[in-house]
Amino acid sequence: MLVLPKHEGVKSSGPFVLSCPSKLCILKSVLNLTDDSAYTDMSNCMLLAATPGKVGDGEKKTLSYKKADGSTLSVDTFVGAQATDKTLKRFLVGPVDCEITGLCETPDGKALFINIQHPGETTSPANIADPAKYTSQWPANAGYGPGKRPRSATIVITKKDGGRIGS
Repeated sequence: MLVLPKHEGVKSSGPFVLSCPSKLCILKSVLNLTDDSAYTDMSNCMLLAATPGKVGDGEKKTLSYKKADGSTLSVDTFVGAQATDKTLKRFLVGPVDCEITGLCETPDGKALFINIQHPGETTSPANIADPAKYTSQWPANAGYGPGKRPRSATIVITKKDGGRIGS
């Protein structure tokens, strides 16, 4: 299990768990992966950034399977180096009950466009009339947009120095 630092918005102070990886995106300098957070009691949907490995940095593993006839099938496979807190980092944590999706970058790698889809989707229909009972009020609670009803949005991420993301 990989342990990363606690981030505001993560629902648990326990270890970081990559529970339901999906949406792989290879950018110019980093590999990005979203996690749909099957462990919703531990984390919100997040975007991770991984430093690519090199050919041969892992090792050969032999997997053995019991066949229907009782014999064993052994298959050799090569796996990359084990992820560490230096090669896999939490880049972005989404609002409560959202899905991070639709990641793309500009041709120069200086801006990322990321969709935040259906924040607050687990709000009970009985609570729709009372904004105080919404599971998320994003993006209004982050200072953007009127009202308190959660809304999907596209965000743009750039570096303060104007450089390439991941550099």
